[in-house]
Amino acid sequence: MTRPKPFWLGPHPLVLASASPIRARLLLNLDLPILVAAAHIDERAIVALEPEDLAVTLACAKAVSVSPEWPDHLTLGADQTLIFEHGFMHKPKSRAEAEHQLRQLSAKSHKLISAVALVRNGQTLACFHDSATITVRHLSDVMIETYLDAMGDAIFSTVGGYQLEALGPHILEDVSGDHTTVQGLPLWPLLAALRDLGYLMK
Repeated sequence: MTRPKPFWLGPHPLVLASASPIRARLLLNLDLPILVAAAHIDERAIVALEPEDLAVTLACAKAVSVSPEWPDHLTLGADQTLIFEHGFMHKPKSRAEAEHQLRQLSAKSHKLISAVALVRNGQTLACFHDSATITVRHLSDVMIETYLDAMGDAIFSTVGGYQLEALGPHILEDVSGDHTTVQGLPLWPLLAALRDLGYLMK
């Protein structure tokens, strides 16, 4: 028998339109019932003028693409953009690209924007974003190689090639902002939105 979830008021589990195990773990840690149904969209094909707009647009696109598969379920889409020197940085597609990104970020600060969209039956009920500023330590070539060796394939699943909840602190100097925003799912605005929509106990 499934154990009751005392805080969750929804009639169905929350559908997470993301393959991120980090986002899933953040929700499970809050004792929320979830179903994982990763969205498959071409993120680089979506262009927006402002960083916040891009993150929100991608989050909405993911939730809307998955929502029809789960009628009457609340679907959560999330995305994260990394802003560095007035441009975007995407998830690295190769080790060489990850090395290049880390060399660019070395001894400098960048901004992460995490956005969330909540959709039900194709209708967007809420969307919002939060941001954090991260400073990377000065990284020697040896440190970059050692770090990438230790990270393995995980470097391909995150913008900038680092994860705060894993080995990221080895290369970071400072984080200004909420850690869940850096992890890709800003929990405080998310919980407030779920309460406002009647899905969480107030």
